Amino acid sequence: DTLYYEEIEEREDAGTPAIVQKIRAALAFWVKEYMGYHLIEAQESFWLERALKRLLSNPNVVVLGNTKANRQPILSFLVHTTSPAETTYSGEKGDRSSGVFMWKERATRRDKPLHGRFVTKLLNDLFGIQARGGCACAGPYGHILLGVGKEQSLAFRSAIQK
Repeated sequence: DTLYYEEIEEREDAGTPAIVQKIRAALAFWVKEYMGYHLIEAQESFWLERALKRLLSNPNVVVLGNTKANRQPILSFLVHTTSPAETTYSGEKGDRSSGVFMWKERATRRDKPLHGRFVTKLLNDLFGIQARGGCACAGPYGHILLGVGKEQSLAFRSAIQK
């Protein structure tokens, strides 16, 4: 069930024509045709396999969905921190004179995953990887992957409408 703006002008206003974007899209189709589908598919498969190998071997990353299926090179995953939610000062118990705030890494502890948009910001800013956080385009699939049932989904929708 999708929500739309009530005002037709807000809903349907397209803004400035995307002339440059249309030229870029045409060039992308030309490059795709020139290179050939099989070369593109081979490159995508190569990089997807490398990415999955690294992500699946990291205990702090949970890849969502079937990782064995023949798929597009699009990945959905959660990133967990190894830092505990509570932290302690280094030194003797209760000694805060050092001013150093330390914590023990605990790879086996799983707090909530890091916020999706925070992770995408880090991927972009630190590594130049373009990413999108959230389930904006795949709501039903995202609900399945994250275990969000119908009641919880309707509660989210109700909260958004308010």
